[in-house]
Amino acid sequence: MKFNTGESGEVDLRDVVWRYEIAVPLRDPVRFPQFYLDSWPTIAWDCGFDVAPESLYSRVTGKETSQEKI
Repeated sequence: MKFNTGESGEVDLRDVVWRYEIAVPLRDPVRFPQFYLDSWPTIAWDCGFDVAPESLYSRVTGKETSQEKI
């Protein structure tokens, strides 16, 4: 992932995909990459599961932040 702060890195979402029932379809490696950015912009999937950019930023950088800084 690359953020508008210039920071970038990879994020592993296996833990959340296996934690939440709504994410069960994303356990299929064919479906997982079929995401889109919604209007917030949040990474989302057609099954209704999404991951907020703040969460992704924190996972990539190890920093806590507010939405305005991303």
